[in-house]
Amino acid sequence: MLEYVDLTTSKRWEYVGSGIDDYFTRTFKGKFLAGDNMTVEKCVDFCDAAGFSYAGLEYRRECYCDNTLPEDKAPKKGIMGYCVLKCAGNADEFRGGGAALSIYRKCTAAPCQHAVSGVAT
Repeated sequence: MLEYVDLTTSKRWEYVGSGIDDYFTRTFKGKFLAGDNMTVEKCVDFCDAAGFSYAGLEYRRECYCDNTLPEDKAPKKGIMGYCVLKCAGNADEFRGGGAALSIYRKCTAAPCQHAVSGVAT
């Protein structure tokens, strides 16, 4: 099972990696959505519809959006980090963890590829 959801073809969003987040200094401050039916696709659709280029999923049911990713909270290329919790809305998907964001970015150019795999689609 992949630790991320491949949305490069279906939605043109790529997985960036597992970033850092905390309650007092959120990584993404644009919009927020939470629910027990949260999935990666639902979060990406929510952020995309609101005009954001980043979507971050945390702690099974939380979705955060923004247009920038602070460098000090960005994932290290190729590392999953602490994004080990399963989605509340789909147990086949991983989506963040405590103080960890599974980060997706809207593709703006070809190729659209995941940072963890380096495989273009």
